[in-house]
Amino acid sequence: MYANTAISTGMKGATKAMTAMNRQMAPTKQAKVIKDFQKQSSQMDMTVSSTPYTSSTLFFLLCIYRSVSVAS
Repeated sequence: MYANTAISTGMKGATKAMTAMNRQMAPTKQAKVIKDFQKQSSQMDMTVSSTPYTSSTLFFLLCIYRSVSVAS
């Protein structure tokens, strides 16, 4: 009986922690950011061949742009 109570209490705490984490992480917002990134990345891949930049340079610049625009 004690084991069942302990497991139940532990699961209740874990559920509260996961709920709080989901609220803080905002999965739908992150999914939108990832989708936007993939879209912009594929657009940049099309223009890479016509520019002197490497794809890693463009990725770095995009990350900087995203961090500045998210912070604003």
